[in-house]
Amino acid sequence: MQKHESEGNLADGAQKETVREALLHANIATELDLLLLSADEEAILYPELMDFLLRRAGLDGVWLGHREKDGELVFDAVAGQGMEAYLGSIHIAMDGPLESLGPAAQAWHTGLPQIVEDWVHDPRTQTWQAQGAKAGWLGSVTLPLQGPDGRRDLLALYSREPRFFAQIHNQRLVWHLHAVLSLKLGRVRLLHQLRQQGQSLQMLKAAIEATDVGVTVADARARDFPLVYVNPAFTRITGYTEAQAMGRNCRFLQGGEPPQASMEEVRAALREGRSCSVELRNVRADGSPFWNALSLAPVRDETGAVSHFVGLITDVTERHALEAEHESTQGLYRALLAEEELVLQATDLTDMLQEACVRLTASGLFGAALVGRAGPRGEMDLLAQAGSMGIGEDWYRPNVTGEDAERSLAARVWNSKSLQFSNDYLNEPGYEKYREPMRQAGVRSVAIAPVFRGGYRWAVLGVVSGQVGVFTPAVLELLERVARLVGHGLDAFDLRRRLQQEHRHISWLAEHDPLTGLLNRRGLRLHLEEALSQVDARGGFIAVGILDFDDFKQINDNYGHAAGDALLRTVAARMVEAVRSSDTVARLGGDEIVLVLQGMAAREDLAPMLDRVRKAVAAPVSLPGGERIVHIQASLGITIYPDDSSEPDELLRHADQALYAIKQQPRSFDAPFWRVYQPAIDRDHFNHLRLVRERFAAGGLRVHYQPVVELASGRVVEVEALARLDNGAGQLIPPLDFIHQLGRDGLISLTSAVLNQAVTDALRWQRTLGVELNVAVNVDPVNLASGEALAVVKDTVVVHGFPARRIVLEVLEHSDFLSFASAQDSLAELRAFGCRIALDDIGSAYSSLLRMKELPIDIIKLDQSFIRGLAERPQDLRFVQSLAQLARSLGVDFVAEGAETEDIVEALRALRVPQAQGFGIAMPMPADALGDWLAAWPQRVQSSSRGLLTRIADRLVGLDMDLLIASSRPELLSTLSTSMDPQDCVIGQWLQEAGLGEQHPLVLAHADLHAMFREWLAAGADADGGMIQSALDHFLRAAGDYLRTSGD
Repeated sequence: MQKHESEGNLADGAQKETVREALLHANIATELDLLLLSADEEAILYPELMDFLLRRAGLDGVWLGHREKDGELVFDAVAGQGMEAYLGSIHIAMDGPLESLGPAAQAWHTGLPQIVEDWVHDPRTQTWQAQGAKAGWLGSVTLPLQGPDGRRDLLALYSREPRFFAQIHNQRLVWHLHAVLSLKLGRVRLLHQLRQQGQSLQMLKAAIEATDVGVTVADARARDFPLVYVNPAFTRITGYTEAQAMGRNCRFLQGGEPPQASMEEVRAALREGRSCSVELRNVRADGSPFWNALSLAPVRDETGAVSHFVGLITDVTERHALEAEHESTQGLYRALLAEEELVLQATDLTDMLQEACVRLTASGLFGAALVGRAGPRGEMDLLAQAGSMGIGEDWYRPNVTGEDAERSLAARVWNSKSLQFSNDYLNEPGYEKYREPMRQAGVRSVAIAPVFRGGYRWAVLGVVSGQVGVFTPAVLELLERVARLVGHGLDAFDLRRRLQQEHRHISWLAEHDPLTGLLNRRGLRLHLEEALSQVDARGGFIAVGILDFDDFKQINDNYGHAAGDALLRTVAARMVEAVRSSDTVARLGGDEIVLVLQGMAAREDLAPMLDRVRKAVAAPVSLPGGERIVHIQASLGITIYPDDSSEPDELLRHADQALYAIKQQPRSFDAPFWRVYQPAIDRDHFNHLRLVRERFAAGGLRVHYQPVVELASGRVVEVEALARLDNGAGQLIPPLDFIHQLGRDGLISLTSAVLNQAVTDALRWQRTLGVELNVAVNVDPVNLASGEALAVVKDTVVVHGFPARRIVLEVLEHSDFLSFASAQDSLAELRAFGCRIALDDIGSAYSSLLRMKELPIDIIKLDQSFIRGLAERPQDLRFVQSLAQLARSLGVDFVAEGAETEDIVEALRALRVPQAQGFGIAMPMPADALGDWLAAWPQRVQSSSRGLLTRIADRLVGLDMDLLIASSRPELLSTLSTSMDPQDCVIGQWLQEAGLGEQHPLVLAHADLHAMFREWLAAGADADGGMIQSALDHFLRAAGDYLRTSGD
C-alpha cells in the first residue's frame, strides 16, 4: 500500500512538473505575442525580439536576415555570445542543388522550417562543422518568414544544449514563431511605408504651398469642374482669394477678354481626359490683364477613371512684354544692320544722312527721322528728313543759344551732348511751345541723340512715333547705336577722303621732289621717254640739260640749310616760269636741276630759251626773313637729241659730262652759262673715264684705312675702308674722281672688293696684333635699295667667316632713298642679318635730322664741316654736344668726323663725344702702315695739352651740370664751379696764363658769364634761363674771334 502510495505520489509529481512547464512555455508564447503587438517599428522590434529569444526562450544565438537582389544573404539583426564571430567566419550559399545547400538556403527555397536536432551529425551542417564546433552549436532551427508584403525573411535560432530542439515545447515555440512573426514583420514594413507616404504627402503639400507656380485642383466628377483646391501662389497671381475661387469653374479668370482659340484646346482636353499646355490672356481680380501659361493634367483613381484635373498657372506677362518689345525692335535691328552696310558703301555725305533717315523709318517703329545741325547763329539746320509724319521745321530748328532753348528737346540734346526722350510728349511739361504742331502731326513720343564726328558733337539724330511709351531702354540703346554708327560713318567718310588725298599726295611724291615741287628722277624719266618718243614720231629736237649751282655749299654753310632750301624753291619756281609749258624742269637731288626743252624745230631755238633760264637763275634771291639777298651763279651742261641718240640715262650722263667740262673752267660773272656736249672736245673727260674703268678692271684698287677712336678710353674700335685707284703711274686717284665713272655695276663691284679686302686685313690684324676691329664701308644707296649690298655682305661673311656684327655699312645722310619705305626695309634687313648701319655726313641734309628716330640705324657720323672749323667757331661745340646727346637718347653710337687737329680731338674728349675720326688722330693709310700705327697709338692716347678750345668744351659740360644741380639740389649751390670767381675756373686760369688783360673782350665775356650765372641763381624760381644762354653765346663768339686772330 505504502508502495502504491509512494508510486502514486511520484506520478502526481511528474504530472505537476509537466503542467508547470507547459504553463511556463504558454506564458513565453503569450509574452512573445505581447511583444510583437507592442512594437511597430523595426528599430524597436529587432533588438527586443533578439533579447527575448535569448533571455526567455533559452536560445544561445539568433540572427534575422533577408536575401538581396544580387542573391547574397544580408543580416538585419544578430544576437548571442560568439554569434557575430561565427557568421564572420562562414559564407552561406543561397543557390545550387537543394541537397547540397545548408538549412538557411533550404528554408528559403522550400518555405519550410529546417530543424537540426544534432548539429554534429546532420548532413545539412556538414560545411560548417568546424566553425560550429568552435562556437559550440549542438542544434539549430531556420524559419522562413513570408510576410503579407511579399518579402521573405529568415530567422535562425542556435542552441548549445543537446537535443534542445527535440523537446516538444521548444518545437511548439518554433512553430508559433513561424506563424506569428511572418505576419508581424510584414505589418511593420507596411506601417513604415504608410508613414513614409504620409511624410511625402506632407512635403508635397508644403512644396505646393511654397511654390511660385499657381496650383489648382478641379473635381472632374462634379458638374462644371469646380475648383476644390488653390494654393497661395494662385491667389498672388490672380488676386482672387481661396474663398472667392473655391467651387467655381476657372472660366471666371477670362473676365471680359474676347474668345481665344487656346480655350478650345482646354475644353478638348477636359472632354478627352488628357493633358494640355496653352497660354491664355486672363484678368486679375483688380481688372488688370495678365498672360497665363496653363498646364493641365488629369488624375485617375484606382479604376483608371479621371477623378480630378490639376492645373499649373504661371504668370508670363513679362515675357510677353519682352517678346512684344523684341518684335517692335526687330525692324530697328534691321535698320541698324542696313546702316552698317550704308556706312561701308557711302561715298556722298548728304546721301548717307538721307538714306539713314529713310532706313530708320522703314523699320516701322518710327513715323519720321531727322538729322539736324546747329549753324553759326545757333539755329538748327535740317540736313536730312524722311518718314510719313509731317514734322514742321520750327520744331526741329530751334535756336540752341536762345531763350527758348530749354523748351526744345533738340536744343537740350545739342547743349547737353546726351540722348534725351519723351514717351508722352503732349503731356510732359516744358514743351508747351511745340505741343500744338506736334499734336497736329500725330506725334506722341520723341527721342533725340547726339551725333559725334571726329570726337566732337556735329549733329543730332531725332525720331518720332505716334504711340506712347515707344522708347523702352532697348529701343533707346539701339537709337544710340544708330547715332554712333552714323558718327562712325562720318568718321569713315572723313578717313576715306583723307586717304584719297594722301594717296594722291603719295602718287605725286612718287614722281615729284617734295622740296621744290619739281619732277624727281622717276618722274623725269617718264616724261623724258615720252618726249623722245614724240621726237622719233614727229621729228624736231630735244635739249636735255643738267644745271648745277656754283658754290651752293657756301649758302648752306653761311646761312643754314633752311636758307639753301628756300633758295632752291625760289630758283626752281623761276625756272618753271622761264620755260614753256611743254618743257620739263626736274630735280635729281642736291642742287642739280634737269631741263628737258622739247618742241624745237631747229638748234638755233636753244639759245634764246637758255638765256631766259640764265636770267631766272641770276636774279637776286631774298633769303627767309628778308634781311639777306644773295646772288648765285649756275652752270648748265646740254646734250641735244637726236644728235646724241642715246638712251635717257645716257643722255643725262652726257649732259652731266658737259656740265663737268664747263665747271672745270674758271667761274666768273662773264663765264659761259651753258655748254653743249661735244665728244670730240671732251676727249680728256673720256680718256679719264676709260682710264678709271680699265684700271679698276685691272686690279688697280687700293684700300686705305682711317681709324675711329673711342675718346674716353683711347681704344681703336673701328677702321673706315676708303677706296683709292692706282692710275698705273704710281699716283692714287681719290674717290671723288673715279667712283661716279664706274656706273652701277662697277659700284657694286667696288663695294664687294673694298669689303672683302677690309675683312681680309681685319682678320690679319686680329691674328698678328690681337685686336678685333670693326670695318666700315661706304655703300651706294642704289645698291643698298636694290638688295645687292645685302648679297655682297652675305657672300663676304660666308667666305671669310667674319662676324656680320663687325661690319658697318655707311650711307650718306643726304641720300634721297632714305625717304622711301623700301629703303628703310633694306636697312632693316641688313640689320637683321647682323650688320650695323651708320648714317654718314649727318648735318649735311637738315631734313633727316627730324626723322633719325624713324630710321633703322646704329651709328650717326657728324659731317666733318662742323668739326673742322671748331677752332674758329667754338659756338659749334654746342651743336656737337646737342647732337651727341640726341644720339644717346636714340640709343645709337655717335662719331665726330673731321677731327683734324689734336686740339679738336681733346675738345671733343672734354665735350664727352663718344668717338672721333680725323687727321688729328690718323691720316688714311695702307693696311701695313695701320699695323705700325696701332702699335704706336697707346703712347699718344692722352695729350698733355689743354688749350682754350678744350677748356671751353669742358666748361660747357660743367655749365650743364651746374644748371642741373641748381634746379634739383639747391643745398649744393656753394659747390657750383660757374658760381665761383672767374679767375678760379679752368678758363680763367688759362686766360691768366695767356696774359690777357682784364679789359680783353674774351676776359670780359668770361666774367659776364660767371656774373650772369650768379644773378640767375639769386633770382631763384623767377629766373630767366635765357639770360645765361645769352651770356654763353656772347662768350663763345668772343672766344671764336680770339681763336681766329691768335691761331690758338
